[in-house]
Amino acid sequence: MRRKTGSSGKPRTKKFSLSLIVLILIFLGLTAYFLGAAKSWDGASRLTVVVQNISSPPSSVAIPLAIFSIEPKSNQAIFISIPGNTQVDVPFGYKQFPASTVFKLGQLDNKRGGGELLTKSTEATFKVAVDRYYVSDGILPIVALTSGEVVEIKSSLFSLSGLVSILNLTRGDNSQVYTNLSLVEKLRLWNSIRKLRPDQINFINLLETNILDEERQPDGSLIKIIDKDILKTVIADNFQDSAVRLENVTLEVVNATSEQRLAGQFSQILTNMGANVIGKSNSRSKQSGACLYFLKDKKYKRNTIIARVAELYSCKLLENYIQDSTADIVIILGEDFLK
Repeated sequence: MRRKTGSSGKPRTKKFSLSLIVLILIFLGLTAYFLGAAKSWDGASRLTVVVQNISSPPSSVAIPLAIFSIEPKSNQAIFISIPGNTQVDVPFGYKQFPASTVFKLGQLDNKRGGGELLTKSTEATFKVAVDRYYVSDGILPIVALTSGEVVEIKSSLFSLSGLVSILNLTRGDNSQVYTNLSLVEKLRLWNSIRKLRPDQINFINLLETNILDEERQPDGSLIKIIDKDILKTVIADNFQDSAVRLENVTLEVVNATSEQRLAGQFSQILTNMGANVIGKSNSRSKQSGACLYFLKDKKYKRNTIIARVAELYSCKLLENYIQDSTADIVIILGEDFLK
């Protein structure tokens, strides 16, 4: 009887080698996937994303911006819609620009890029920690102007049929997505939003509040100016991380840069995150580096607030620090924080 593999057995050997290569690739892929998952958003703590659709809007309508924040653990989310002609604070020396122009301005900045400039501008203006950005250049609807549109977006994109669009696995609509959300994070975010009821999403359109004042520019165009005092009442507790809030630790923020009021601004971000900031001060000596922190006791090293500032601001532990603060954790902002 004739042997199917031939006398040398090479076909079987080739088949075995191919299977081995496939198994190795699958193993490497799964390893990379789970390593990435370990370092990414856990799907339970708070995640705040700035979102924008930068495709051409209807004539004379500035591209709006939105902040979406969700804490799956408490089944609560907030969606803030911001008119595109709202003046926002743009750091790194840019000063103020309309919200609709910040991402494209950042695309011209080789050091930072559109996503980072949009993230930092949103953070500087609204005093909330922003984890990720998601910007669509196409027809993918991600910014709502009414509570009804929020429900529509949830139904269309955060269902089984909308998963492919959210993951951006196909580009059939010629859209392009700019984001620093990983594949794992997109899956977790999709699943978290899918589970929310519409009444668990607090929708706020700044146009429908008394936060914005209108001002006419010399060229005749209208811009929106944010009343920062009223804004505080809207932000309130909507962006708190429950794990941070429940930690029984106190913080002080020290400004070791040449920029004034930085300690107060950063303290407001931490407070809106749920941290208990009991002091802010200016250092007589300037500090290099971006962000350092000192712990009164090593037991605070595993606290959520430390993990958050380490991830968001690249804060590093300062072993030796002479401090007269009564706070459990001292965060020091250095000159590189401004770069």
